[in-house]
Amino acid sequence: MFLTANELEKLTGRKRKSAQCRVLFLRGIPYTMDADDRPVVLQSRVEAINAPKKEGSAPPPLRILEARGLLAGKERKVDKARG
Repeated sequence: MFLTANELEKLTGRKRKSAQCRVLFLRGIPYTMDADDRPVVLQSRVEAINAPKKEGSAPPPLRILEARGLLAGKERKVDKARG
């Protein structure tokens, strides 16, 4: 099913179809135009965007400070071996 005109207005916060299209485009929500040249959005697309993310789908946290320490430690070992 598709979003109603009221739901689309509520989703975008806009009444004009051109403004609604701009908001949908900027938010990355796929849409098409109907015979009346109004944007049409599938409910399933909006539900998929608003669905909570799975735990395993997020990338692991980046640990820059630990990586810097490891790299610095390796560099010191190499420098000691040379000198």
